[in-house]
Amino acid sequence: MKNKFIYILISIVLMVGSACKKYLDLKPDKTLVIPETTNDLQGLLDGPLMYSNSPVSGQAASDNYYINDANFNSLNITYRNLYIWGEPGTFENDWSGNYRNIQNINLILEYIDKVTANTQNEREFIKGQAYFMRAFNLLNLSQIFTLPYSEMDADKTLGLPIKLSSDINSPTVRANLRETFSQIINDFKKSAQLLPIESMPLTRANRKAAFAALARTNLIMGNYQDSRDYADSCLLFDDSLIDFNTLDSNFLKPIMIYNKEVYLQNESAACNNFSKSYSKVDTILYQSYAPNDLRRGVFYKKNTDKSYYFKGGYDGNISSATFFSGFAIDEMYLIKAECEARLNNTATAIDILNKLLKNRYSKKSFIPFTATDSEGALRLIIAERTKELAFRNGLRWIDLRRLNSDPRFSQTITRVISGQTFTLAPNDLRYAFLIPTSVIQLSGIEQNAR
Repeated sequence: MKNKFIYILISIVLMVGSACKKYLDLKPDKTLVIPETTNDLQGLLDGPLMYSNSPVSGQAASDNYYINDANFNSLNITYRNLYIWGEPGTFENDWSGNYRNIQNINLILEYIDKVTANTQNEREFIKGQAYFMRAFNLLNLSQIFTLPYSEMDADKTLGLPIKLSSDINSPTVRANLRETFSQIINDFKKSAQLLPIESMPLTRANRKAAFAALARTNLIMGNYQDSRDYADSCLLFDDSLIDFNTLDSNFLKPIMIYNKEVYLQNESAACNNFSKSYSKVDTILYQSYAPNDLRRGVFYKKNTDKSYYFKGGYDGNISSATFFSGFAIDEMYLIKAECEARLNNTATAIDILNKLLKNRYSKKSFIPFTATDSEGALRLIIAERTKELAFRNGLRWIDLRRLNSDPRFSQTITRVISGQTFTLAPNDLRYAFLIPTSVIQLSGIEQNAR
């Protein structure tokens, strides 16, 4: 029954998605097969579309990499526009893929209390995963299709359509940004109450991942005390770090998938911009690593043209066309450190940073970092976020968006293709990608401003 149920739902996804006839690309036909057990619903949660299709547009638009003229010209128009912030500049799967997931999640939540379960814990585990994944998909969508969160403007800034029903004919209206983030926070909190601390496999959500997601979400919103507290809760559960001194940087993939730093395993959709032969590591980024910083060798390998490519992902993917999109312990160290600095706890912030970095630098030559004030600590920590979380899907884009409101950290990104210069200024409206035209036409929702 489980395989038949999943097969039919996936078939519907493919048929409707290819026809582009429906807003969310999926209309579950409950008359075809009715889920009978929690195994049916868990099977849908375990489908690859749930854990290997996170939006990649922000990664493609960020500044961790560059593409040379010849490779740029060989890309299709969608991938070229992502790179130079051109219009429409939209990777449609980033919208449809996430809303397809939300549609399936809503179906799961509608059936979870009706199907047969072996235990109540099993039912709660599935419900917790569903709430987590709905929030996770909405959070990912918010970082692509809405402007950066500002507490002052959240009530009047366009957010996302919040779909809480599997009925594709339910009204489609864009909420404001505060309502969008309230839904995200509430779903993550519900998931934390229902999920166990551990989960196997790691593609299934757990309480540690829920707290990590709440830490990231609150950081995006500028709620530094809440973000710090959630990151701290994660680290109380598990603060194990990989000692890069034990890794062989000559390996093609020195860091294993499902390694001990991972709370939740998730991957991005593939993007041709990041094929091994196309994507070159930004020169300034590479040069920012000190000679005794082991991340240089673990994360990067030299090309024949003396440029570098990224090989240090947590997703185990050798092609580099996809990226780790989940939650890991090192990110929680950096979130906690940043929030402590912003809360003027300088000594604590630097202590947390050094606990991470002593596992990233050569033990023979590592000298602990120091800062005399919170300003200095914050600058160090932001710099280390850029180096540690390079090529973590979407995290650099998240940082560019949230830090652009602060003149100390705002940046203008520049690309040069065939002698032509393209720029993305701080707070540019293009930090919110255009919603696919087909969605606007079918739903009548408001398009992002230009």
